[in-house]
Amino acid sequence: GVYTTDPNICTNARKIDRISYDEMLELASLGAKVLDIRAVGLAKRFGVPVHVRSTFTDTIGTWVVEEDKIMESLLVSGITYSKKEARITIKTVPDQPGIAAKIFLPISDAGILVDMIIQNTRDGKLTDMTFTVPRTDYDRAMAILRKVAQEIGAEAVTGDRDIAKVSIVGVGMRNHPGIASTMFQILANEGINMMMVSTSEIKVSCIIAEKYTELAVRCLHDAFALDKDNLPLEDACRLWHAPSNCTTPPCGMAPRPRISISRSKTRSRSAASSTGWALTSSRAAGPAPTPWLWTSSTACRRWNSSAPA
Repeated sequence: GVYTTDPNICTNARKIDRISYDEMLELASLGAKVLDIRAVGLAKRFGVPVHVRSTFTDTIGTWVVEEDKIMESLLVSGITYSKKEARITIKTVPDQPGIAAKIFLPISDAGILVDMIIQNTRDGKLTDMTFTVPRTDYDRAMAILRKVAQEIGAEAVTGDRDIAKVSIVGVGMRNHPGIASTMFQILANEGINMMMVSTSEIKVSCIIAEKYTELAVRCLHDAFALDKDNLPLEDACRLWHAPSNCTTPPCGMAPRPRISISRSKTRSRSAASSTGWALTSSRAAGPAPTPWLWTSSTACRRWNSSAPA
């Protein structure tokens, strides 16, 4: 299946039950080695659920499916890294129209892919241009850019091979502020400097020194509690309970008699479950009430994700 991060680095990495196409595309493009990007893209295009599982056991793996409300409530779904990047900086570039094209057109013509790009403005209408390329193309890119630097009047071209890109991915970033700042603070607490930052709607990527890769992955994995369900408290409560009953801490659910939930063998669109599975409840025998704990969000997700459709 698909894990929250590389189990070889983080021993408490957890297998994900369900993940969206978009999250899997981001993870695959950012360094995860589970699925090929094209395979995920085709599955998304034609709406084909993908079951990622081991060929050696019958254990249930990870479903790659359409995004749902449970996925949106997770802060971060996974952490990945890549040590296949190199960083290049062109210093004191004239800050005027057309300069960026003169820099990147020769790189493009050579078939070299450019990933993260940052432009820093200096005084006197000068700027520094920093970007990343595949490490295998580093030498070719440096040779091309030294010629370009002379043509445009840049001061120097510098580079660094010893970098890594660490990324966090999750569709929940759309609805929950502070994810990026939390990532930055965790890295700062460990003395890890961020050289570059890139964001999209569902991911944040940082370029750091390669020697800190494993440390960064472990710290971020622990900080976002990816070994557990990292649902915000109020979301776990809302998804697991009826909101109208939420009146007391810790999750807003008042103590109540134990409730049993069972799944019928047939689908019923009029049932309480948003996925169409019928729900039934019954009060357990015994006078003592049992608090309904919000930490059952795992069971909630499994309940709602028991079928890929």
